[in-house]
Amino acid sequence: MKVYRVVPPRYASDLSGEGARKWGGRWNPKGTAVLYTAENSSLALLEKLVHTDVDLLRAPQRLLTIEIPDHFKIKTINTTDLPKQWQLPLHYKMLQHLMLTYFKEGFHGISVPSAINSKDAVLVFDVSHTDYHQIEIIETEPVFFDTRLIKGD
Repeated sequence: MKVYRVVPPRYASDLSGEGARKWGGRWNPKGTAVLYTAENSSLALLEKLVHTDVDLLRAPQRLLTIEIPDHFKIKTINTTDLPKQWQLPLHYKMLQHLMLTYFKEGFHGISVPSAINSKDAVLVFDVSHTDYHQIEIIETEPVFFDTRLIKGD
């Protein structure tokens, strides 16, 4: 399976999950390293757009194509498995607990609805899983945000 991620050039070879560990996120508590990816390149761009300061989007970015081994166990979580308005911060602790539960059960990752477009999936991978080193960046290419997407231009 291929997944995608948009990063500044200096992080184009970094799959450490360090940023997620440092800051935490919707699905991971602060202190837990995970790798956030998207099921398609368009969602990867959109996720980057909503999570990055506008000025930083004017700088060059890299689109990573990442190969996930076929044997990886990925738990799919659908919107029907989640509370109403699951996207709101008041549900983050519950979502984080859910992710940690599946990781403890041995899943390599989870596939969850994007909070931006729930028809597309974000895939979150357990950096501490013993098989994690099998994830591989197979392509990296420059990507630029169309300035029409950035308000004020």
